[in-house]
Amino acid sequence: MERRSLPIGLQDFRTVREGGHIYIDKTEYLYRLINDSKYAFISRPRRFGKSLICSTLKELFKGSRELFEGLYIHDKVDWKQYPVIHVDFNNMDFRNFPLDEVISKKLDAQAKEFGLTLEGNSAQQKFNELIDRLSTPEAKAVIIIDEYDKAITDHLGEEKVHEHELTLRNFYSVLKSQDGKLRFVFITGVSKYGRMSVFSTLNNLDDISMEDQYACMAGISQQELEDALGPHIEWVCQKRGMTRDQLLRQVKKWYNGFSWDGENTLYNPFSLLNFFKKGAFHNFWFTTDTPNFLMKLFRERKFPAHELESLAGGTAVIENANLDNIGLESLLFQTGYLTIKKISHYMDLEEYELGYPNFEVQHSFTKHILSTYMEQPVDRVETTVALKLRHAIADRNLDAFFEIIQSVLASVPYSISISQEAYFHSLMHVLMTVTGLRVNSELQVGGGIVDSVLESLDSIYIFEFKIDSTAEKAIAQIDEKGYANRFAIEGKSLVKIGASFDTKKRCISEWKAVED
Repeated sequence: MERRSLPIGLQDFRTVREGGHIYIDKTEYLYRLINDSKYAFISRPRRFGKSLICSTLKELFKGSRELFEGLYIHDKVDWKQYPVIHVDFNNMDFRNFPLDEVISKKLDAQAKEFGLTLEGNSAQQKFNELIDRLSTPEAKAVIIIDEYDKAITDHLGEEKVHEHELTLRNFYSVLKSQDGKLRFVFITGVSKYGRMSVFSTLNNLDDISMEDQYACMAGISQQELEDALGPHIEWVCQKRGMTRDQLLRQVKKWYNGFSWDGENTLYNPFSLLNFFKKGAFHNFWFTTDTPNFLMKLFRERKFPAHELESLAGGTAVIENANLDNIGLESLLFQTGYLTIKKISHYMDLEEYELGYPNFEVQHSFTKHILSTYMEQPVDRVETTVALKLRHAIADRNLDAFFEIIQSVLASVPYSISISQEAYFHSLMHVLMTVTGLRVNSELQVGGGIVDSVLESLDSIYIFEFKIDSTAEKAIAQIDEKGYANRFAIEGKSLVKIGASFDTKKRCISEWKAVED
């Protein structure tokens, strides 16, 4: 069977459909959306298909019926044509030019497509004017705003962010005043900045970000993957010498796991499609952006890295991003580094369990954390630390393993050390995670909580850490609590490792390994 072209990086619905690229039909969600809401907002991380959804809605309201042949929505709408104003912040150069100026130029270009020339002096005035001149009682204007918050998110931690906030507040205020002339408004973004006027003045804005019925509107489900990419799956199986089941398990481990309802999990389209183009497991999504502000915040707040494996919180963790006091957990969730693992209810309140979505994000983000700790570039961390630690474990060379760890401990600036025990546990978790092997930290086992468990192809290493104590006491705790019993059925060699951290010298004073 022929392998159809993969729409990697393609965000224009017309290009995808006319070019014969694979398109996963999401129009059932759009049909529900345009009938249920007048003002709708959805937040999703970058590279999750938001722009393609915007482009699809644009063609839908323009009446481009021929592009929807064979799709769910094709025979369910009347294909009436509406004037569509599409403001895409992805394509604006607000780093080198004033934000009001670049929005104004975007609106001028839109007006030109309709044969109009705008007379306003600001983006706010031009937006208002464009709606006035395009909207008619028979066909009211449709507004589509893609990445509404990009001018804020790209400048987090910079003085320019408040200047951009004011410009955007004035710009979005037009939507409220023009309510009677609008047929439908759709807004996408990464974060929900509650103070922005798009939320503070549009009290009828329907935030569908966390609604169950739209949980799978962006992203690719397991079923969609298997239905749409059959020939590509077969090709990669042949290329890598794997069975279909083996391949799908690995692909799921690497790229699946994003969830907005705690039940359905999704693939990031960018990573998934790149994998099936190249037929090799690599980090694709993470390389599209370096989270500099996140890393800065992580360092300033001295956040224990191992806690990212499993975080719990209420709705505040997933909903709002406060520009004056940005919550690290909330920002990590909204930007896609953490996702919802489980939603539970306690006394009518929702509680969310967050964690890394998949191996790609966990492994890549952890390397950035280590890079931040060591104040070294990520590529140097990979070659001088991650690779060497991997080889040391593969060779069962614990002397080399701890030698590398000692060198890292010596290189971490004292100023970023967290409180002694949390710092040591956090750094050890990061160091083991960057190996790419399976790691569990603070794992509930039998009569206690084991500090870390690292699993290689043939061995399981059970770590217990002590502060200003002895390795012997750490080993004794592993034995007393029966930590090793949990893993005896795995059929792998069990190695108990005790290590003591000297808080004054900031190094491992001693370590001991005992093989069961």
